[in-house]
Amino acid sequence: MCPARPARTRRARRARPHTPWLIPTAATSAGALSLLDILLPRNPKADDAQSLLSAVAQLSPAELVFAFPQLSLWEERKGPFTDIHLPCFHRATSIELDMPRFLVRVPPAGEFPVLERLSVSGGIAEIGTLVTRCPRLRVLRAKFRGLVPKSVALALGSLKAALHSPQAAVSLLLDICISELNYSLLHSATELSPEEFVYKSCASSYGTLEFPSFHRATSIEIVWHGMSFTQMPCSSEFFALERLRLSGCTIVDLGEFISCCPRLRVLRVDGATNDCHIMVHSASPQELFLGTYKECRGIDIATPMLKQLAMEVHAGVHLDVSVFAPFVEKVSWQRSYTRPALVFGCWLLRNLSIQTMPESRHGEGVMPCRAHVLSVDMLCASQDQSSAWIDFAQEIGKLQVTDFSVVDLRLEANGHVYGAALLHLLQALPAHTISKLRKVTLLRLEKSEVAAGASNADM
Repeated sequence: MCPARPARTRRARRARPHTPWLIPTAATSAGALSLLDILLPRNPKADDAQSLLSAVAQLSPAELVFAFPQLSLWEERKGPFTDIHLPCFHRATSIELDMPRFLVRVPPAGEFPVLERLSVSGGIAEIGTLVTRCPRLRVLRAKFRGLVPKSVALALGSLKAALHSPQAAVSLLLDICISELNYSLLHSATELSPEEFVYKSCASSYGTLEFPSFHRATSIEIVWHGMSFTQMPCSSEFFALERLRLSGCTIVDLGEFISCCPRLRVLRVDGATNDCHIMVHSASPQELFLGTYKECRGIDIATPMLKQLAMEVHAGVHLDVSVFAPFVEKVSWQRSYTRPALVFGCWLLRNLSIQTMPESRHGEGVMPCRAHVLSVDMLCASQDQSSAWIDFAQEIGKLQVTDFSVVDLRLEANGHVYGAALLHLLQALPAHTISKLRKVTLLRLEKSEVAAGASNADM
């Protein structure tokens, strides 16, 4: 007689609320359920979601994902509409609840005795009480959505009391999104010492604020349009910080801030800068993205370990550039001019960019290499616009990369001939580049055309 097989754990993924097999007796008779992953419809009824969540609790899965479809930031900030009560899960070691349309309530009694990882997104009420019901909790991700700042502040206060208890040893990942202007929430968040922190303000604020001190944070992301953060004291060092992203905002003295982050590997600053000179001197960054919406006059980068560099610069003709990144592998630089500059005759330069693109090379034993693509956007002015003259070769030199395999030329001729301008541009390229240039793509745009055909010339 063959020995009986051990009961296999069951995995159910992406069940819809109306799925008929979600019946406790049918599932438990076949063995324990290891993972249950439920994706709700976009606008579920509260009663349906509550009934489904209660049924799931009777299934007692070891891991649970209970989520809405992906919502936009505008949809997330509309706010919770009704309460939903979270039942106790006695076998669950991991729970992920993504319910931005509901206000999640804690059960009046009971514990989550083996829960180790908890992720809650939406309107989270009494989150501090919930943490105290999880004696084995080690990782908490809390995403506050749709709440007014006062409610978020109360939740952070209760969470602070729970996490500072002697029994708590929880890694906190904190994510806050609010639609109203509020300055105090950043200070409240620092008292929780999260390891990862995300703050998104949907309200613009053109002012200054001291950058918050997160001494344990390995990742910080702040989205706040118009905000400028002032320099914090020198003693406020970010020894653990590895990733920093600022969108719509900036730090007044970015170079000084970076010097306080000895482990910073990824830096993204995508916002208006108050400082017309950008300086990054650090040995740790490996990925660097710098975007500016105001006129930039100087770029000074010294990052010996950098592998990826991306810059979007809006500046005039007087732009000083110094880049030291000997090991950089991927470059993306988009240079737009505040006012088109005269290059040759009546031809004006509007945009200049370089992009590192992967290039496939077929053949046995040949490894893929990378190609640098130079893009030039010019137009022919019908009248003298009194624009400043520039040396095209010097402008190319400011890109710090002169080894091009492909040149894309976008010429808006407006009825003029372009042969002389094309020859002038090619002659301005370095001699070693001309010898290796494989393709020139020419796109002629007439004044009445949206897009014209492209003409390729292999060289």
